[in-house]
Amino acid sequence: MCTVSWWSAADGYELYFNRDELKSRLPGFPPEELELDGVRYLSPRDADAGGTWLLVNEYGLTVCLINQYPLRRPVKVGPLVSRGHLVRRMAACAHVAEVERRLGEEELFSFRPFQMIAVEPGGTGAAFAWDGHKLTPTENAHEHMPFTSSSYLSEQIVQHRRERFARIVAERGDMTPADLLAFHREHNIGAGAFSVCMQRDDAETVSLTQVVVRPDTISMTYAQKVPGRPNFAEPVRVSLKPHACLS
Repeated sequence: MCTVSWWSAADGYELYFNRDELKSRLPGFPPEELELDGVRYLSPRDADAGGTWLLVNEYGLTVCLINQYPLRRPVKVGPLVSRGHLVRRMAACAHVAEVERRLGEEELFSFRPFQMIAVEPGGTGAAFAWDGHKLTPTENAHEHMPFTSSSYLSEQIVQHRRERFARIVAERGDMTPADLLAFHREHNIGAGAFSVCMQRDDAETVSLTQVVVRPDTISMTYAQKVPGRPNFAEPVRVSLKPHACLS
């Protein structure tokens, strides 16, 4: 359960991520600056399993993950690792191609199905779907936005959100950052689980994160949603000095 989209320009991009979770899970921790193999990155943290669903590093590379439904192929029997730890393992990657290489080296049978999305400066994006049996790259990832998932009525909800996105594009042309933000904040009470900012008895959207990458700045703005309401709490913003190669 989650929704991801991004806007790109020659000098950077903006990415938006709605995190949807079961109400039984603890609230996530806001983003902080961390480091892996000498590479600095910004990331919120999952309070239950300790991993993350989203990070952006000093190279301007964003890596995020949404769950993959429905599970059509059985996952290999064995101990499973939280998918959020797989995202953290990509924190030192400098480019999308490196994410793909590292994914190919992972023992993915330790993880439940997922879609991993990676975006680098210039807005070049890629997506990789693990269905529990094989890893499949998505060609021209930008054309497949929004990337979204739901554990409930999976195919119908994914289709509904993509059709909603397509209608906005048809009405306005290319989506601006403001359009994307409005899309991710859409809370249609009547639509319930189908809404982008969703709500159902056992789960809801719990946070909205914005990543901004420019040659002179990298920032992450994180807003937790007020439980049971469409409102978001005061956002937390953290920033990171870009690696010299971005200047």
